[in-house]
Formats: sequence, C-alpha cells, structure tokens
Amino acid sequence: MKARRHLLIRLSRHRRGIAAVEFALIAPILVVCLLAVYDLGRALQQQIRLNQAVEAGGLYAITWFDRTSEIVSVVSAAAGNMGNVSIYGPVAYCQCWNSVTSATNAQGCTFSTASVCGGTSVFRRFVSIGAARSVTPIFFTTLTTTSVKNVVLTQTKTN
Repeated sequence: MKARRHLLIRLSRHRRGIAAVEFALIAPILVVCLLAVYDLGRALQQQIRLNQAVEAGGLYAITWFDRTSEIVSVVSAAAGNMGNVSIYGPVAYCQCWNSVTSATNAQGCTFSTASVCGGTSVFRRFVSIGAARSVTPIFFTTLTTTSVKNVVLTQTKTN
C-alpha cells in the first residue's frame, strides 16, 4: 500500500507527458479548423476565377456586343480547365437614361443610332453575362454553387 502511494506521488510530480496530452486534446479541433479554412479558400478561389472569366467576356462584349457565341467562347477560354462551368447570357438590353431624373426607359436594341432617345436622354446599351459552377464543400453544406454576374456598358456605335 505504501509503495502504491509513493508511486502516485512520484507520478503526480512528473511533467514529461503533459505536452503530449494537451496536443491530443487540441489536435482534433485544430484539424477541423484547418479543413474549414481550406474549404472556404477553395470556394473563394473558384469565385475569383469565375469572376475573372466573366470579366474577360465583358471586356470583349464592350466592343463586340452582338457576337454572343464569341462572348461565350471568351468566357469559356478564360475559365480554362475549371470544368462544369455554366455560362448564362450574354443578354443585351438598351435603355434611354434621362440625365435630369436618372430614370431609365427600356428600349429595343434593334436600332443602330441613339436618336430614338431624344431630348435630354442618352442611349445606353448593356450586356449582362454570368457564370456558375457547382462546389463540393467539406463543411459548408449551404455553399453548393459559386456564381458571378457582370453587366457592361457597351459602345453605342455599331461596328
């Protein structure tokens, strides 16, 4: 009995294994946090790449707004090897902006000059382009897709 008590007193004074026990308690929490940061970083990287691809299509659409298949090709090429990218648009729409009230009036985009607006209104042609891609998250189950949309003001002259 005395030998056991002496052994327990000796073990209670020993500090060699405390760091290993603390690490064993903290390691699972640390691993979960690191995986969550990795998951979120992967989704953000995908969002940035999609945004860059759609911006490339928007830059092309500024001049060549009527070439929808080429705009889609530019977005696809800029997306590169991402795979499974859904491109929606490009959709062109035109508006007459009133410089006094900043109100807009929808116009058809079939005309080639800005004279249809008249008065103090200014003709503007816009192209809307978007892209989406599914995400397979580890932790964030509500994050299933990343998507971006870009609206650009095109040149008013037709080429």
